[in-house]
Amino acid sequence: MKHNILVLGGGGVRGLLSCQALKYVSRRLQRPIHQAFQGVYGTSTGAIMAAALAGPRALSPVVLERTYETLCSKVFDRRFASLGGFAGPLYSADTLTGELQRVLGEGRLEHTRTRLGVVTYTLEAREPVMLSSYGVGSDWELWKAALASSSAPTFFPAFDGRWWDGGLCANMPSAWAAIDYADTFKVPFSDINVLAIGTGTHELPIRSAADKGKIGLVADVIDTAISGSQDLADIYCRSLGLGNYLQLQVNLPNEAAAMDDVSPENLLRLKQLGQQMVAGQMAELDAFLAGL
Repeated sequence: MKHNILVLGGGGVRGLLSCQALKYVSRRLQRPIHQAFQGVYGTSTGAIMAAALAGPRALSPVVLERTYETLCSKVFDRRFASLGGFAGPLYSADTLTGELQRVLGEGRLEHTRTRLGVVTYTLEAREPVMLSSYGVGSDWELWKAALASSSAPTFFPAFDGRWWDGGLCANMPSAWAAIDYADTFKVPFSDINVLAIGTGTHELPIRSAADKGKIGLVADVIDTAISGSQDLADIYCRSLGLGNYLQLQVNLPNEAAAMDDVSPENLLRLKQLGQQMVAGQMAELDAFLAGL
């Protein structure tokens, strides 16, 4: 028996790229995501989407795209941003909390329609944690798990003063998801298929890092953590001996790199990039889906 796992990476509003791939996957398979995959995992943006897809409400990718675009437009509203993030987090956790409650409802991880895992980071123990429907955090409400996974430093305060964005250590938790699933359910790696959907990467080098102070380096450090963890996950997944594995990614132009640009122009740009991501790897994606 094959076990299919879907993994969604983080990236703020860039999650709209992932939505384009999810819509294609659902259309191609002609069934809901939670019926096609025995496990759905995510970090940050990916955690929010994974919870929406696998939770009791089980949003379709089409509805998820509209819902997520609305959520980002409210959460990343620069009219209400603090002083450039210098005096504290850039955005209010209250808005994010309210939107997650609206989208995900009051269901718990243990109530999901398929197995769900989201990655966060605990400040107390200084270690990454996977909250899941079958293990640690199964009694957590979905919105709390998503908030713990998406409370990105500089953008939002730590959730409950204890939990930070899981993207700092595992922005694309594909290898961790495969290992955790195999260990928990006693499944050999050769019986596990992993589809990982990213939110874009950069190929341009980071320039003049030595000339920047702490504040100037923050954006580069966060971007490095995201890109680096995605690259490592790809390397690990290719060495696990999985039944099948595919990571979808697209190279981002500088104007699409921001994780909080919700201008109409950028939202459209991200959707177009997501469509390009699917088109650029369509043959590989079709072959992967045919094997599910």
